[in-house]
Amino acid sequence: MKKDDGYEISSGNIFADLGLSNPEERLAKANLAIQINTIIKASCSSRATGHRST
Repeated sequence: MKKDDGYEISSGNIFADLGLSNPEERLAKANLAIQINTIIKASCSSRATGHRST
């Protein structure tokens, strides 16, 4: 992380920036959760509009 005018620029992995253990694994799990949530939202949306996925 670089400091620039009082703030730090992220490395792109918040878990690494926070010094947590296994930051790559944590980021992968977070990205997977985001993808699952997106799929669930799309599924709920298509049900609400009457579309069926077969």
